[in-house]
Amino acid sequence: MKTKLKIAIQKSGRLSESSLKLLKECGIEFDNGLNKLKAEAFNFPLEVFFLRDDDIPQYVEDGVADIGIVGENVMLEKNRSVKLVDKLGFGKCRLSIAIPKDQKYKSLKDFNGKRFATSYPIILEEYLKKNKIILIMSKIRWNRDSILSFVDSHIIDYPTPINLNYMWSFGSTAGLCLVIQIVTGIFLAMHYCPHIDLAFSSVEHIM
Repeated sequence: MKTKLKIAIQKSGRLSESSLKLLKECGIEFDNGLNKLKAEAFNFPLEVFFLRDDDIPQYVEDGVADIGIVGENVMLEKNRSVKLVDKLGFGKCRLSIAIPKDQKYKSLKDFNGKRFATSYPIILEEYLKKNKIILIMSKIRWNRDSILSFVDSHIIDYPTPINLNYMWSFGSTAGLCLVIQIVTGIFLAMHYCPHIDLAFSSVEHIM
């Protein structure tokens, strides 16, 4: 039985096109159809997983994928048991510390004891520790009692299958239609009068 190399790449975003281009420049041919989770190469024992960038380090750590192409910032922030093998030279980004325009800045020491709000707590903490800066950090999250908190936890950060797409929503749409039919049926039954003299008038009233 032939062993297949399994590689995880970003499904969409800045690294996706460059990763696909790199594989094809290596002479690997495969079908990367729309909304596919996995593709097999035609001319090489290789499987390609199309994942969200945040999931790639975990897939490599768990052994589901042998290697992954992902941003170094994601790899460091997820803090998984994986190692950097090579820098491919594409998909570069920069992480910056933002301050109010009217605030004067001289050096990193100005941030000593300051409060930080960030979505990269691990990277920020490591950076400031290297520069011997004491920080108070708050990871960005919505207020628990707000409507935005519900949206954040049930839509944005809601755990879903990695290959979820609009095709999966047909079932929930059908369920919603069923609920609407039941609710409207109850209201119609409340106003409809099954009487030979009053039926037509009750339908007019409903309309």
